[in-house]
Amino acid sequence: MSVMPNTTQSGDDWPRLAHYVVIRRRELGLSQAEAARIAQFGARNTWINMETGTTKPRDSKWAGIERALLWARGSVQAILSGAEPTLADSIGAEDEEVEDPARIIRDTVNRSDWDEGTKRALIAIVEDAEARLAEIRKSSSDVHSFRPIA
Repeated sequence: MSVMPNTTQSGDDWPRLAHYVVIRRRELGLSQAEAARIAQFGARNTWINMETGTTKPRDSKWAGIERALLWARGSVQAILSGAEPTLADSIGAEDEEVEDPARIIRDTVNRSDWDEGTKRALIAIVEDAEARLAEIRKSSSDVHSFRPIA
């Protein structure tokens, strides 16, 4: 990730945050829709608007951004204040109150009102997502520190 100079000392450098979010999302190989879903944003456009600087995410959304980008808690505030983000030590440990999205989807798939074809398609999607998450977890565990490229 390239380092963007700190343009403000007040802790509200939103263009800097947008820059870091875009770079990190791309490093993880996530689409904007995937990142928005992991962050539990209501709509993909909310994520897109954050990346383009059109809107500033409320602080209630920061934990979701950090979760989606595998950053430790406090990383969004750090970036806004001119510091660097840090990687989360382990996926899920930072946010224990958040339910496992794959389990929620599996429970939804098992509803009795879905036809079998829809269930099979949804299960395939969940299995693919779980495999991708396992890859992300493995690659993030291999990284010991977050050092942007100068």
